Parts: sequence; structure tokens; C-alpha cells
Amino acid sequence: MNPFTRSTMRMVLMGILLSMPFEYEGFAQNFSGLNGQELQARRDSESDLGVLLGGLFDKNNKISGTFGKVVVKKDSERQLVLSVSSSQLDQKVLWGEVQGSDGKRQAQILTTSVIVPNGSSPIDLTFNLDEQLPKETKLESAVLYLYAARSSGAPAGLVRTYALAKKWQMEIRPENMVTIVVPQPIEEAAALTERPILTAVPSRSLSPHMIMKDRVLVGPRLMLQGQPK
Repeated sequence: MNPFTRSTMRMVLMGILLSMPFEYEGFAQNFSGLNGQELQARRDSESDLGVLLGGLFDKNNKISGTFGKVVVKKDSERQLVLSVSSSQLDQKVLWGEVQGSDGKRQAQILTTSVIVPNGSSPIDLTFNLDEQLPKETKLESAVLYLYAARSSGAPAGLVRTYALAKKWQMEIRPENMVTIVVPQPIEEAAALTERPILTAVPSRSLSPHMIMKDRVLVGPRLMLQGQPK
């Protein structure tokens, strides 16, 4: 039997990688079950929106453009990334906010406005849970509001609302985490154009018996992208 088995190769690869500097990103995978889903618009009238938004919406400044599909690109504990399609909103200012089931704006969820480039659609709109919140913080958002205005600081001339069942929490539990590992090359390897990307997928529950052997962590399985399972 060849002693240099696939398992041995994986261990050697891990040893090499652990000796190199890394860039990595940890996040939960599909935390609220929203990844890839298109959000459904609600049928709120302009008069209702005017009351709900306390004058933020100005029908006299109405914009003729429209929002198209709103699709969830990323759904993690602390972040929501939306892909927003639009029509005739070039150079308009786009932003959003979320509310709980009580109808109150959730100021703990932060976002910044974006300017829609000419002829560019869709664009990304990112919402983040405030990093200053206590570790035990947990929230649920029920409604998403999207706004468009002619310029920064101007009243919204276009408003749409969407149903949103998004969960938020500060704590990132190890069993929910998927880590994208990108090795950073050193010396001569820095001239290479292709770099391997590893995805570390933990089991449903992490074993309390994980140990370090020869600088190799024995525990969650590492999969090289494109490698047969």
C-alpha cells in the first residue's frame, strides 16, 4: 500500500499552509435562510408611506424611475448584502433601512447611501449590525425600505417596501462559520498568477477534542475548491 495517501497529502498541505500568512473571512452560511432569495415587494400606497415615514417621502419630488428585483447576495449574523436592480435611476442616490415587526426603525442596523452609476444595474446595498453592540444582542427585521432621491440630502422621491425575515446577532457561533482561506505567497511564489483557495467547513458541532499535531489542526475538514468530495 502506498503510504503517501490522500490523507497524508492533506496533512502535508495543511502544514505548508499553516506556515504561510493568510487572509481569511469568517461568516455564517445562509444565517436566516435568505441567500439567493428575491424579496417580495409590499403594496403600500403613497399616502400610507407618507404617514409611515413622517414626511421623508415627498410626492412632489417624485422620481419616475423604478426598482426592479431585490435579491439577497449575503446573509450572515452581522451583515445583509442586497443586489438591487433599477430602471431610470442613473445618478440618483439610493439607500435603505430596516424595521422590526413593531414598525420601528432599527437604528442598530447601519448602511450608507450609494449613487447609481449610469447604465449600471444591479448594484449592491450593504447593511451591517453595529459592531459596538453588546455580544448578546439579537434582532429580527421584518420590513425593508428602499429609497431613491435626486441628490444627497434631498427628500426621497421613490420609496418601495419589501417583506424581510432577517435575523441578526453579534455572536458568531463556531459551528455556523465557513472560513474562506486565501494563502498569501512569499518570495518567488509571489510571482505566480494563480493561488489556491481553501474552504474550511466545520462539522455540525465542533469536537472538544481537536488538537494540534505538528502545526496541523485536527478537526474541521478542509476542502480544496474543485477537489472531488
